[in-house]
Amino acid sequence: MQLGHVLTSKGDYATAAAWYTRALEMERRLRGEGDHPSVAAILHRLATVLVDTGDVERARLHFEASLSMKRRLYGEGNDHREIASTLHRIGNVLQALERFDDALAHYQESIEMTSRLRGAGVDHAGIACVPSTAAPRGNIASLSHAC
Repeated sequence: MQLGHVLTSKGDYATAAAWYTRALEMERRLRGEGDHPSVAAILHRLATVLVDTGDVERARLHFEASLSMKRRLYGEGNDHREIASTLHRIGNVLQALERFDDALAHYQESIEMTSRLRGAGVDHAGIACVPSTAAPRGNIASLSHAC
């Protein structure tokens, strides 16, 4: 997985996506088809790189798979920073896909969860940052770097 991270840092998103895909396949062989935090993390990172390649719909599917797994791992209805982060990223992708109502619902859930995790009245960048124009048409790659 580290190789995918380095390739992403270099801006070689297509190669990074291929390495994350290999890492995901390997992790699933090692862990089985059940839920595991490392599988959820790779799904999340792969989705982030897919946004950078412009494959937003495929990214959405991977983010949603990661979210579902994280909810099962950390407990349905439980608050967890990993769940809040993935909800926020799905909001970014849905906004890029011009599914604004769905994006707002994901942002709202992420903000509420982050507020509960941090405590009422505590300022946090994740609460303050909901991109209003995260992905103007033709600039989808900016989404993966949106707050």
